[in-house]
Amino acid sequence: MASDSIDKLRAGVRDVPDFPKKGIVFKDITPILKDGALFRASIDVFLERCRGRKIDKIVGIDARGFLFGSAVSFRSEKRGGSRTKPRARNTRSSTAKRKWSCTSTRSPAANK
Repeated sequence: MASDSIDKLRAGVRDVPDFPKKGIVFKDITPILKDGALFRASIDVFLERCRGRKIDKIVGIDARGFLFGSAVSFRSEKRGGSRTKPRARNTRSSTAKRKWSCTSTRSPAANK
């Protein structure tokens, strides 16, 4: 990926200081999502980093991951999915106690 594309992507991320609370800088990706060429370039970056790797499924994690994961899945012609992160604040739900793991969803026979 050309460095000018990476520079344009970095410039497309807008800093929102003190959001959602003082001392936090929120990284707003809306400018990238609104610009078709920039969004396409971001997907190209993901695909370039995946080139040459054996990938069974693309999984997008939470909000931004849903957006980018679905596009990467579509362009790579790999199965896609989405997951939400466990929330530490919500200790009553079983989701908060779940541990993360990466597993292949393919059967051993499919890997041959």
